[in-house]
Amino acid sequence: MKKSLIIYTETQLISGYFPKGKDSVFYNGTLTVTDNEKTPVTLELKIKMHPYVVEFPENKSFKADSVTEVYGKLSKWFSSYGFIFRF
Repeated sequence: MKKSLIIYTETQLISGYFPKGKDSVFYNGTLTVTDNEKTPVTLELKIKMHPYVVEFPENKSFKADSVTEVYGKLSKWFSSYGFIFRF
């Protein structure tokens, strides 16, 4: 099995906002696009600051076919905790 070639990588601060409690969660995110045929886009998150209202996992990873799909999964995951995704 050959190793995937990294085409693009970017590091960014990703946050979620909890409107009812006016609380936020912050993750350092690494977006990676490879030449992998199944799931070429990966977003790996490492927690930077915990919120007070909910316990979030320290690390989380999303894999998908496109950048839009990865951020859609991230938004859906945040909303499952009652948070709103924002950059």
